[in-house]
Amino acid sequence: MATKTPTIKFDKEKLLGFVPLALQATLVLTFLLIILMPQLKKIGSASREIKEKDTSMTVLKRGSQDMSKLKKDLDALEAKAIELDQRLPSLAETNMLIDSLKAITQESKLKFTSIEPMASIKSEITESGDAYYELPIRIKLTCGFFEATDFLNKIEGNKRLMKISGLAVRTNPGDPWSHYVEIVISTFAKENKKDSKK
Repeated sequence: MATKTPTIKFDKEKLLGFVPLALQATLVLTFLLIILMPQLKKIGSASREIKEKDTSMTVLKRGSQDMSKLKKDLDALEAKAIELDQRLPSLAETNMLIDSLKAITQESKLKFTSIEPMASIKSEITESGDAYYELPIRIKLTCGFFEATDFLNKIEGNKRLMKISGLAVRTNPGDPWSHYVEIVISTFAKENKKDSKK
């Protein structure tokens, strides 16, 4: 037995009512696909590019601020180096440093046991040819606690560059108010290239 295929009947009037709607939908889809989609892609691309450039600008601004701070720090360091260099006596003035130490000890009313220069340490700067010397001096004193601290304060506050690189204190069995003090004080001097040629 053969089956009959059902026949679909279309109502032309109802169908004609959907034609304008279908035509409008097709036009909208065509507009979206042909005109709007490429524009949206361009807008998306431009938006990404704007964000990238904005990020780059932020990085550049921060870099510029960092460079500005770095330059200020470098200028401050250079000014400090110039100030310290000006405080260094020339190698020819080394005896004046020992005289300065003697003057400080006399002001502090200390009793010298000995002043002994130690081996100097030389550092050279190849670019300028200048040489810098660390000149350690071992000083042995007999003094009370307060005189010793006063002496150390005067060393640290002196206009000449000096550093205390060694300190030993022993009691004096013969006098409980007096101590044996041994201090290694390093002073510094410079030798300019032009000075050494004289």
